Amino acid sequence: MRDNVSWLLSWLGSFREVGAAILSVAVIVLTAVVLWNTVDLVSKPPQTYAVGTETLTYSPFDRAKDILNIVIPLFSAVLAYWLGVKSEGDTNKAQQRALEDHRARGRRSDRILEAILSVDGQVLGRARQQYPEAFAE
Repeated sequence: MRDNVSWLLSWLGSFREVGAAILSVAVIVLTAVVLWNTVDLVSKPPQTYAVGTETLTYSPFDRAKDILNIVIPLFSAVLAYWLGVKSEGDTNKAQQRALEDHRARGRRSDRILEAILSVDGQVLGRARQQYPEAFAE
């Protein structure tokens, strides 16, 4: 049963990483396209338009700045996610090793206790008499 669960968790982790990879590639491509267009926009001079009695100025630099204000956080989020996935995987492995070590120490403690109690059947009785507060019910 444990093998099936660990396989399922491993598969879900892989699925999540593949999905993250696809999404990350899409965001990186979108970022590259937007940055290319932004560089193109910045190279153009401001344009003025007459609208009724008013003259409006369109600044490609301001437009490019606004676009970068949206794209750079998205790109940063993708980068942070990738770094997080890597460290999360390492953390999960470390947690698994710590749990196995804890279980091994628990089994060792059980064997030591059994060995102590098997030497003399009266050890527990003497301990109860000597330290009654430890055996309070």
